Amino acid sequence: MNFFSYQNDTLCAESVRLVEIAERFGTPSYVYSRAAIEFAYREFDQACSGRDVLICYSVKANSNLAVLNVLARLGSGFDIVSGGELARVLAVGGSATKTVFSGVGKSVAEMRAALQTGVLCFNVESEDELERLAKIAAELGKIAPVSLRINPDVDPRTHPHIATGLRETKFGVPYEDAPRLYRKAASMPSLQVAGIDFHIGSQLTEIEPFVAALDKALEFNDALGATGIRLQHIDLGGGLGIRYRDEKPPTLKDYLGQLFGRIGNRKLKVLFEPGRSLVGNAGLLLTRVEYLKNGDARSFVVTDAAIVSAQNRERDVGDRDGDQAADEQRPRRIPVAARGEPNRHAHERRRQQVVLLLDPERPGVQQRIDLRRRREIVAACGAEVIVRNHRRGRGPRLRQLAALLR
Repeated sequence: MNFFSYQNDTLCAESVRLVEIAERFGTPSYVYSRAAIEFAYREFDQACSGRDVLICYSVKANSNLAVLNVLARLGSGFDIVSGGELARVLAVGGSATKTVFSGVGKSVAEMRAALQTGVLCFNVESEDELERLAKIAAELGKIAPVSLRINPDVDPRTHPHIATGLRETKFGVPYEDAPRLYRKAASMPSLQVAGIDFHIGSQLTEIEPFVAALDKALEFNDALGATGIRLQHIDLGGGLGIRYRDEKPPTLKDYLGQLFGRIGNRKLKVLFEPGRSLVGNAGLLLTRVEYLKNGDARSFVVTDAAIVSAQNRERDVGDRDGDQAADEQRPRRIPVAARGEPNRHAHERRRQQVVLLLDPERPGVQQRIDLRRRREIVAACGAEVIVRNHRRGRGPRLRQLAALLR
């Protein structure tokens, strides 16, 4: 379902005209659809009906407080990777008891805060982290619930920068080391072994990598149970892709059906950490074209958000749903000038839509606009060009050239 559509020849977010948002709040502005977020969450929730499931929205996908508040009101749990994200979840009314703490670099202060607020589980990524958590929990007189994030060495078939389930990545503990670490965790009085976790990457458009990773986790769960260590939950992470251009991600029905089929009748609570799949198509960046820079070698569309190279028809989406350290995360919603060759990974590219709003009441301005040249430059960006007459009757306007970069 598309919550951004044309109504009476004007692009709207739900029923709100984006032109009015630009005039009232200025540009650049992020515009989110509450209805889109609610629809995506409820669709996921309903697809899990009949199963013991907790949906933990991945906060790193979009940590805007309004977005988090919508999800908290829906009853969502949360997946966090920092103390700051925990503070945001609590600020909007989210429940610590429905929050899992992931991430490779948890600090002492962050562990203390999470223990004191009573998070559902710590997804532990290394032996050193396990020992630090046990020590801090003992000092606070707390029992820390833990799951180990195992690295199943499964190729997620996605962009290499957001593939996190291969042996050479920094994420998780090696599959071969996990049995020893689980025994060690079970022997520590300040830890409670609660589950098993994996997250193999982001923007996955095939089911097979999910199934391959789950099969390894279930095999491990069964072997661990035979030794007397029984897990309460299995955390399948996130990573389900969405459509940016011509990608064909699996439907929720197919995705969940295969995973639940593999889990069968095992008495395990199932945790999911969706991020991109809940909010990736729920917002846009509203920005205004300021200048067009024409050059022999390269041309640029200069907006009040950034510069878009007209020579690079597509731009990399980047990762906000993948599990990355803070120093690797970059905002993905703000367009940036591409450098060097265009990224060759087509599944991580997205097409831009540019809407030119021309004010018919100011012909002098339009006489200075070489519309044909503007069409050529915008088309060179790989954008769909839509020309609309903007009639409002509220007095003089700024030069009405706005770009909606979705």
